[in-house]
Amino acid sequence: LESERKIQQFLDPKQFTILRISNIYGTYPQRPSIIDSIAESLVSDKPIKIGLNPKILRDYLHIDDLLRALNLSIIHNGIFNICLGKLYSVNNLMNFFEIISGKSPEIVFGDYAYDDIVSDNTKARNEMKFIPKFGIHKGIEKVFSDITQYYKNK
Repeated sequence: LESERKIQQFLDPKQFTILRISNIYGTYPQRPSIIDSIAESLVSDKPIKIGLNPKILRDYLHIDDLLRALNLSIIHNGIFNICLGKLYSVNNLMNFFEIISGKSPEIVFGDYAYDDIVSDNTKARNEMKFIPKFGIHKGIEKVFSDITQYYKNK
């Protein structure tokens, strides 16, 4: 936020673009997210530890949608929230994985429980025409498929 303030202080609004990006997933194995980690645990049949309280809500964005937003941001100026625009708990994610894989992930939870992180992508939708293509269910299906394929080729 302080960086944004400094940029706004010294530059004309038509001279910059700032993207506030939500939780990215679909980056396995380079930078696994919580979604990637749950998929990996199911594919490898290993339990995982997650520091996050399972009820905390977060917005998750597939990496392919982020890349589309980055391309759109080249020709748009302003400050934009790049997100799916919907909130999910880890419990929700586990339910999606159970539906997709037929298995329940074995997760040891922590108690990291800061506030829910809520984002609104209305401005990005209206001005940049950014519409995420990966809803959470479709994104989780892709991640699970990609990680299953990764393990088969390993």
